[in-house]
Amino acid sequence: AYCDNSNAGRIKTLNVAADGTTVNNVNTWEHDSGNGTYNSLARRSDDVYALAYRASSNRGNIRTFKVAANGTISSLNVLQFDDTQTSENSLIQLKGDLFLLAYSGSSDDGMIKSFNIGTNGSISGLKTLEHNTSNGWSPALHKMTDSTAVLIYSDHSNTTHEIKTFH
Repeated sequence: AYCDNSNAGRIKTLNVAADGTTVNNVNTWEHDSGNGTYNSLARRSDDVYALAYRASSNRGNIRTFKVAANGTISSLNVLQFDDTQTSENSLIQLKGDLFLLAYSGSSDDGMIKSFNIGTNGSISGLKTLEHNTSNGWSPALHKMTDSTAVLIYSDHSNTTHEIKTFH
């Protein structure tokens, strides 16, 4: 997932040889023509993926889509998770339907949101936590166990870094 020169959100499927020597473009799909920046992609199941990104007007969206064996991509659902400001998304699958998203919200506040994402691409928001009221820049969320995630983030000037765990 990436944004092109006009910030439109795109997803590309590729064929990679088993030995890694060749990579061929199969399909490119525009998932958001208005804006598709700060992409974070997570696999839900064999053919269903979730993408957190910043849409137009700085809104935060999660979009689910299906990738067929031939590389064809089709949208399943989209959920707006923040209607004011989002950037620097980091989305992970914790266990089964449970996904966590860390991002920099309004005034660069550090935010964590949880979602249920089904194998059919359904999306429902669960809980929201503002883990830092002034700095939540460059979040990197990682799974430790099926019930624990670790978050590394910094202040906006990247001078201090924090590590937190969430259970």
